[in-house]
Amino acid sequence: MPENNIEKSFGLILKEARANKHISLEEASKHTRIHVNILKAIESDDVAALGTVYVKSFLRLYAEYLGVDKEDVLSRFRQVTGQVQVSNVRRVAEPSRNTANLFLKNYKFIIAGVILFIVIASIVRFVKSHPAKPRQAKISVQKAVSKPPQTVVKNVEVKKAPAPVPAKKPVSVESTVSAAAGKSAEKTQKKIVLVIKAKDKCWLQVKVDGKVVFQNVLAKGSSESWQAYEKIELWLGNAGAVQFELNGKLLQKIGRPGQTLRHVVVTRAGLSIRG
Repeated sequence: MPENNIEKSFGLILKEARANKHISLEEASKHTRIHVNILKAIESDDVAALGTVYVKSFLRLYAEYLGVDKEDVLSRFRQVTGQVQVSNVRRVAEPSRNTANLFLKNYKFIIAGVILFIVIASIVRFVKSHPAKPRQAKISVQKAVSKPPQTVVKNVEVKKAPAPVPAKKPVSVESTVSAAAGKSAEKTQKKIVLVIKAKDKCWLQVKVDGKVVFQNVLAKGSSESWQAYEKIELWLGNAGAVQFELNGKLLQKIGRPGQTLRHVVVTRAGLSIRG
């Protein structure tokens, strides 16, 4: 260390080195990524404004940038702050230039991450302190309560079922039911079921047992069905455009496209065309 530098402070050495290189504070701040106010505080030996957290890293970074002996600068800084020489104590690793630069670049993200962590922790704590189990318990209790009445009703019905009944009554009921079922089946079998499917538009009039039940244009692709006990009479405006199905059996075509047939009669025996 030159003899004329003995009385100089760490800030004065750095300031003179910057001035000798004709570097402005703004340019130095741009290259070192150290704020201009911090550089001013360093060159003014304003220890109180610098603090003690990252000041050594800033001193090392600034000294390396100006080409000044960083150990000499740190030694003078310790003398000003009254710190013990590094050689007398265990050396603690200080943040490197890359670490300081990384922190300065990403300090906003670090702060945002800390805030996000706090928010997530608060949400988790709130969810744990307000579990949804009581609501499920209420629902299950309501379901459990609603079931017994149904069970009781069923039990009551089962108990009433074996009530004594005269022996003749079931026989008469069964015979009556079977007789009615036989008549209904016989009546259903006697019905005439006619289904008409239109392959093209066709004007159609339908009489079921003497009563007109349909008189309109049957659209292409549509189908209609009718039931009768005696007969079904038809008047067709386009006989070749329709297809007949009688009691589940498909019948042949009865006319040509555009042909009009006025007296088509359907009975149990089949289909006939009267003149």
